[in-house]
Amino acid sequence: MLGKITNFLKTYWLIVVAAIALMVFALQFTKPAPPKTIIFASGGQGGAYHASAERYKVLFESVGVEVEV
Repeated sequence: MLGKITNFLKTYWLIVVAAIALMVFALQFTKPAPPKTIIFASGGQGGAYHASAERYKVLFESVGVEVEV
């Protein structure tokens, strides 16, 4: 088994190293996906903070983000 891996690396070592380098390079410039769910902590119902949170809820849900107030 070890002989097969050694023979593979002797033949394709440059491709393996290049693939690993490209993956590391690509990971440096990718960003994680934004969250699809947000939880807002607001004041009691009828208060100004709750009203602001409800306005944000409408804005976020228009772009596909679920909001829990």
